[in-house]
Formats: sequence, C-alpha cells, structure tokens
Amino acid sequence: MLVHAAAAFDALRLADIDAATRRRVQAVNVESPLWLAQAFTPGMARRGFGRIVFIASDTFWDPPAPTLVPYIASKVAVVGIMRSVARALGPDGIFLTAVAPGLTDTVGSRTINTDARFDVVVDRQALKRRLTPDDTAAAVAFLASGGAAALTGQSVGHRRWARPSVAQHHRRIGLSPAVGTSSRPRALPPVAVASH
Repeated sequence: MLVHAAAAFDALRLADIDAATRRRVQAVNVESPLWLAQAFTPGMARRGFGRIVFIASDTFWDPPAPTLVPYIASKVAVVGIMRSVARALGPDGIFLTAVAPGLTDTVGSRTINTDARFDVVVDRQALKRRLTPDDTAAAVAFLASGGAAALTGQSVGHRRWARPSVAQHHRRIGLSPAVGTSSRPRALPPVAVASH
C-alpha cells in the first residue's frame, strides 16, 4: 500500500508567485506521488493487488483564498493523475483513490490559517467541528480495507458542506436561473468499478 500525504502550500498572491515556488509545490504535491506510484506499481502488479491513496484537497471545489493558487492547481493535478492511472492499473488489481479533506487542524495549516478562519470554515460545515488528521487517517483506513474493494478512481470527502443549487447560486450573483437547469450537483462518473 502506498499513501502519499506530503504537501507544500505556500501562500502567495498571484502577483507574487514565482517559477521556483510553483515548481517546488508541483514537485512535492504532483511529481512525488507520480514517481512513487511509478516505483511501487510494478511489484503490486506482480502480486495482482495494490492500493494507492493520494491526499488531495477540497480547495478545488471551494477555493478558500486567492493566495493558494499553486497548491490548489497541484491538488487538482493529483486527482487527475489518480483518475487516469486508476483506469490504467485496474486490470492489474491496483486500486487508486484519493482523500480530499477540508481545512484540517494541523501544525502546517495553522501557519497560514487563523482561529477566525477555522471558525468560518466550521460554521459552513454540516458537522460543526474542526477536522483533525485522525479524520483523514480514518478515510485512508477505509480505502485500505476490504470495504473499499469496489472503489477505484474516486475521491472521498470533497463535499464537506451542502452546496447551493444552481438556481440559488444564480440568484446570489444576480442572474436569472436558466430554464431547465438542474438544481442537483452532478457527480463525476466512476472511472472503474471492481467486481467480485
């Protein structure tokens, strides 16, 4: 089993992003899981079984601040890699998934988030408490278990609060809802489903 949980999340405004910072975030958040998967999957394929879990982020679905562009872009790339590689490695019995937690109370996240920011996030969540590393670990443990034997190419945990309908969003930004639009959020189709 491979779990990639490393992350770099430099907080910079768009005007301050430089190539070196962008490359460093990309190297830690995107290239390292790719190279690790490349190194681990031949042995997994020989055994006919393997599990890979990438830690992504829910920031793609609800960007918290304009200062996390390299981080958010990198975590979207991780989800794209996971979905693409899951399809390629499924026939070898290798399952790839991702956990996309919300703002989690860690030493690292406290370097760029205040208690007030944590409170705003908790206020918007359905469950009124801070997320902890144990929450992410529990999701990873589930994805490593037999209970997740039919999951590959999926991310878990990227909707931590109820989303407004399309019509509610249009009203909030001053547009008339389009006729015939669905108010239900659309889920991505599964990449692959293992069967027994």
